[in-house]
Amino acid sequence: MVTTRSKTKSLPPARVQIPRDESEEPDDGEYEPEIRAPKRLRTKVKKEEEEIVSALDLMDFPQELLREIASHTFPGDLISLSRTSKQWRELLMKRTAEKTWLFAESNIPELPAYPWSNMSPVRYATLLFTKHCTVCGEITTISADPYLMVRLCVECRETKLIELVGREYLWTGPEKLVCVTNMMTFRKKNAEKRPRGSGPLKYCLRKELEELRATFRELSQPGCEVAFTRWKTEVKDELDLRKQFGATLKSFLRLIENTRYEELEKIKRERSNEVNKRLFALGYTEPELKIHYSLSNKWRALVEQPRVLSDRVWENILPKLTPILEANKAQADEDAKSTRKTKRQAELHRLLRNFKLETHPLADMVRALGYEPKLPQPATSNGATSGTTTTLACVSRFLNTYPFPDTYTALEWPLFKDVTTKDMSLEDVKVLFDAHRKEVEEQARTWRGKIERGLTQKVLLDEGLPPLSDIVEVNGSTDSTASLSPLTQLLLRADTIFTTSKDASYDEKLLHYPFFIPTKDAFWSYGWPQTICVSQYVFHSKACEVARALLDDLDKPDASGLDMNSAGNAFRCGRCTSFRPVNWDGILKHYLHEHEISALLSSSTPRFKTRHPITFENTHNLEHGGLVLDQEVDGGSASVPCDPVYCLPCKNHGRMFVGVEQGQMNCHLKSVHDVVSGIQNIHWGLVLDSGTFLENGGAWRERWDEHYDEQQKTHGQDVGGTSSSNVDY
Repeated sequence: MVTTRSKTKSLPPARVQIPRDESEEPDDGEYEPEIRAPKRLRTKVKKEEEEIVSALDLMDFPQELLREIASHTFPGDLISLSRTSKQWRELLMKRTAEKTWLFAESNIPELPAYPWSNMSPVRYATLLFTKHCTVCGEITTISADPYLMVRLCVECRETKLIELVGREYLWTGPEKLVCVTNMMTFRKKNAEKRPRGSGPLKYCLRKELEELRATFRELSQPGCEVAFTRWKTEVKDELDLRKQFGATLKSFLRLIENTRYEELEKIKRERSNEVNKRLFALGYTEPELKIHYSLSNKWRALVEQPRVLSDRVWENILPKLTPILEANKAQADEDAKSTRKTKRQAELHRLLRNFKLETHPLADMVRALGYEPKLPQPATSNGATSGTTTTLACVSRFLNTYPFPDTYTALEWPLFKDVTTKDMSLEDVKVLFDAHRKEVEEQARTWRGKIERGLTQKVLLDEGLPPLSDIVEVNGSTDSTASLSPLTQLLLRADTIFTTSKDASYDEKLLHYPFFIPTKDAFWSYGWPQTICVSQYVFHSKACEVARALLDDLDKPDASGLDMNSAGNAFRCGRCTSFRPVNWDGILKHYLHEHEISALLSSSTPRFKTRHPITFENTHNLEHGGLVLDQEVDGGSASVPCDPVYCLPCKNHGRMFVGVEQGQMNCHLKSVHDVVSGIQNIHWGLVLDSGTFLENGGAWRERWDEHYDEQQKTHGQDVGGTSSSNVDY
């Protein structure tokens, strides 16, 4: 360096002696002797040499000792240690340190040892325990692939991987020999649309596939068959080993992720507990630290972090936590207010339900049947209900579905406005309800009357039937129904039936008042006033006509729907000897079905026209009595099963009647077709031998006409048939 400073010590300026002229006289005044201050004696202080203790260098330790220390760590620790200084890097990255890395791997029992020599222990540890891309070295959060043994960033995935499209069994040549992974969860930027049924995305290393393709082309030449076969065998064996090792390594990587996740969660819990502890010290209570879900994201962003809570961090986050705690307290007060409101509404629901049972207009009808009036309990969480019999459930449902205002409808009344607006106790709600019991009864009567008037209007406007009576009996008496209004009695009759379709068929659901009225048994904290729309219901005139005839036949013309529905399966058809007992709706649907079939047969065209007509009798007309039996027939004559047989005349008209009991087919032929005794393949046939009627119908028509031609010759008149069969069907 160039400098102007002298490296030597500066010398004192030299004194110049001027010679004095001897001829001059000394002037005492002008020339006085110079008096100088004495110079301070300088003493040289010998500086004590500081004792310098030179630190021992890292490399002064024996390398065997350093490696022994390093062998008791983990591979990830060795990687971090090698990046701390140049000396450690030179020590750990030598080939002679391979045993040290292997010892470190052995400290993790779950870590599978890499079985091949194409990857050093250092590269193996770097792949598993760092977040660096295998190709470019950039930091990436993407996990290592256990099958391809690489960790690639997004950019390198675009260039180093290639997608294998299609199912594996469709692959040919090198694609079957390359190691494939389905753990990559990325899509290329300009990827083509994958064909349908391609399965999950599968990728392999582009370099490996190109090398395999080159070798495949080279060995597939003529004359290389032996080498080609041996090469494919070796590659397949190596591929199997890679897949097996990849599955083991995949389990280890998942274990690492789970362990790391548990460690982070533990740190989060400790930090959260420490935050709560410090907040408790500041005077906050445990309920105040139950954060509302609307504030939970902000709270977790500050509290549930995988970092230790230091005093400095606490000073930073406390001003941010305070507004959240204040907002949470305000929200908690609002929630508590809403909870008290819900409890008041639930208490009103309970009072209304008890009031409904206490003042139920139909309670006397239930007592007349011998049951105690009781509303069904709401279903439990698992859907189970109280263990009552079918009849008791029917009676309870009869009481429960009778129209009564729901809780949210009652809350709209002026007398219960304070239940929602004022913060009162449950005792105050009960006092308020008891003070307005008469008003509640009047409101319920008005609300129910509107529904009953709408339904009764549909019945009275029907001109197809004579007017119904407004008298209803229970158990043969009107004592329990005399206090009811005429409209209510009309709706409670067993022959007042509704449906949901104007042109209802026989299989439509039959609706009896009040069973079809929707009712809310349980209380829900969120709801709205219930509106029952009666316009969706239609009076079922056909079912009403059948019910009138059946009730007259049972000598119960004014029976109630409750009376008939509570009887259970106690009705049998008087025109069908094999008809099993059914309930009231079942016997009504049976007659409606038979009437519908009879109307179809009378207007239908037979598939094959015969010269001798086929007789069809309506066996279920509503005249001449004997329509229904209201008790089960004794089982003295048990039915005997037989091979299924079908009626050929019904088959010709598009109807299928099948008999499965002895005597059932003969009864059908006699009552419907006026055939005394049927003949096989003319009047009936075995179901097992039947084919399509379009194929066999022509032959049957010839047999039918020949049979009745013979009957005419014998008797001189067209009779239904007198020949008997050997088998009784």
